Amino acid sequence: MNSITHMSSTSLFEKNGQYLMLALDHRQSFQKMVEKIYQTSVDTDQLISIKKSIIEASIPHVSGMLIDPDYGIPAYKKIADNSVPYLVCIEKSGYEGPADNRITTLEYDIKTLQSFNAQGVKLLLYVNPHVSSFENQMELARTVLEQSHEANLPLFLELVMYGAENDPEKNAQLMIDSITKFLEHNIVPDVFKLEFPYNQSYAQQITEMLGKTPWILLTRGVTFDEFHEQLGITAKAGVKGYLAGRAVWQDCIYPDRIDTETIQLRYKKLAEVMQG
Repeated sequence: MNSITHMSSTSLFEKNGQYLMLALDHRQSFQKMVEKIYQTSVDTDQLISIKKSIIEASIPHVSGMLIDPDYGIPAYKKIADNSVPYLVCIEKSGYEGPADNRITTLEYDIKTLQSFNAQGVKLLLYVNPHVSSFENQMELARTVLEQSHEANLPLFLELVMYGAENDPEKNAQLMIDSITKFLEHNIVPDVFKLEFPYNQSYAQQITEMLGKTPWILLTRGVTFDEFHEQLGITAKAGVKGYLAGRAVWQDCIYPDRIDTETIQLRYKKLAEVMQG
């Protein structure tokens, strides 16, 4: 097969050749988290207000962000300085099928993302290269990649492994095997968004496999200190940045305020890691 050519660009999302990005696309999980913190139900306006505070604290420190249409985009529109570009996810939350053979389905199409004024597309796939649904997942990635590039939008492809959750090294090997198959089938997104691959050796292997295609690190629900350490390890092995979510802001939400100072301090610490 011929590799996919395109005119899309990730340069909008770069800062000095790095991707320093906020992940704030959480929807139902975000509402549940806030209601647990507040110990009461919250409405849409409250959720938008919280996301607005997080985005405002993040904007001076990030080169881009991933936000959702329900709360994130309305929050973004309320901010005076809304020049930072954003991605929007195209997939439905979760997956179909059994837990050991997962299939991703789409919630939106490219035209809908364009109507949201998204400047890039994010697709999350749960993958295991040794189960039958893997081929479906690859073909979905190919379809979204082609459609994104037809619209001149870059695709950030997030691969989340399953099947070895309790064995970090085996999980990293699943990641290597999955990336290998994507590359063999010429399914190459503009940016790979990946979990921490166990150690620096695996991270270096990923960098070498991908060549000129950048990869960035996702937080995957770890604490900030854990993510800071993971970023330090992968930065030495060629990671080009991060799309950081809960590790940055989750424990900064309080019933009476958002601890924006801590959020900003954390971005500074992550930037120092990326600067070496």
